Amino acid sequence: MKMTPKKELEIRDIRQRLNGSLHASLQERDGAIKIRLKDYPNLTLQELADEIEMSGHSITNISETYLTLN
Repeated sequence: MKMTPKKELEIRDIRQRLNGSLHASLQERDGAIKIRLKDYPNLTLQELADEIEMSGHSITNISETYLTLN
């Protein structure tokens, strides 16, 4: 059985978080979602942004610690 690299696990986690909870969170938080960058230390900012955009969401703000999206 092949081990999954940590980066792939983090990408899978961000996909699950986006697909599983963003729609509910968007309604609860009036459209603003923040993802803390340090929760994904093995992913670059670009990799996170790509995953978010591939899931159909758009990034509205990038700070040193958070990505804000809707």
